[in-house]
Formats: sequence, structure tokens, C-alpha cells
Amino acid sequence: MDRVILVNAARVEKSYFDSKVMADEFVHELLVLGLEQARDKVLPEILVRSRFRPFIEDELDALCSDSPVRLIPHPPASTPVEALAPLPAENAVLAIGPEGGWVPFEVELIQARGFTPFSLGPRILRVEVAVPLLLGQLALLIHASADVVAFRREPRSLSTAWGRTHGPRRIHPGRESEPRRYFAARLSMSQ
Repeated sequence: MDRVILVNAARVEKSYFDSKVMADEFVHELLVLGLEQARDKVLPEILVRSRFRPFIEDELDALCSDSPVRLIPHPPASTPVEALAPLPAENAVLAIGPEGGWVPFEVELIQARGFTPFSLGPRILRVEVAVPLLLGQLALLIHASADVVAFRREPRSLSTAWGRTHGPRRIHPGRESEPRRYFAARLSMSQ
């Protein structure tokens, strides 16, 4: 993750952007703790925007111009997350809503900027649960895309690539022609 943009939305507490939680020093301290836990070294860029509509209409496209995949997790969406596999690129943008989700106006505005809505299931998740879950799902979808490409070139590549990361794994008979279904099953198990 190289950039996090915090945007005020209809369901965000009005005082949130004035609180100490948004102070640069506090945010930096939390980022450093997160990097230590993840054993990572690169701080993401943090942008804070207190006005939703001007950000979406004036800045979003420029900030996401190099991202062909734009996704918005939204519980009422009819597309399940596993239907997004395989993703065509490693560079993706997730528009994760506040507690209680985006209001319909916000969803429409975000979708008008090329974001595809999808659902993680019927349950509403808290933001602190949704963010790592979504990042993990996105990583699985990207990994699935890479493995599907390798699978189409050489059938043993999928097994080898999977084995390096997750131990020995056999490709089940009948799955050779259906790599998408295999990964969709893997993704849906984590819900």
C-alpha cells in the first residue's frame, strides 16, 4: 500500500477531522507501529481531505490515473468478491467507506469515476476489520491472476508457484480447465 487518503463523508463524525487522531505526529506514530508489526520499511503517503465532493470531482482521477482497477466494497452490491478474479493489474484502488458505509449519493459519485461495486457478504464490517480483510482479498485476487496466467502457459507452474508459498499442493483432476472456479472457492472460504 503506497497511499492512504482519508476523506470526510456523510457518516463520519463531524468532530473527527478536528481530533488529535488526525494530528500528523499521532498518525506518523501509528504508521511506524504498523510498519514494525508488518516488518515493512516504507511509509505510505497519507492525504487528508475534509470535503468529499470536491475531492471526488477534482482530485480523485488525477491521484488514481495509474490504477486500472478501481473497486468499492459495498454491502448491497450484487457482485461477490470472488467474481472479480482474476484482476488484470497489480495497481488497484479501494474506496472503503466509513462506519455504516457510504450513503447512496457517495456511492453514485464514486461509481461515476469508474469504481466497480462488490460485496464481501451480507454482514457489515467495522473499518478496522474491513481494511485488512480487503487488502488480503485484493492480494489473493492479484495472486490468482498471476497464477492463472502461469497456469495457462504451463500447467505445472501453478502447482510450483503455490507450493513455494503454501507448501506442497496438487492440482485436482478436472480443475485444469477451470482455474477461475478453483480460486473463487479459495476466496469464498475466507468469508
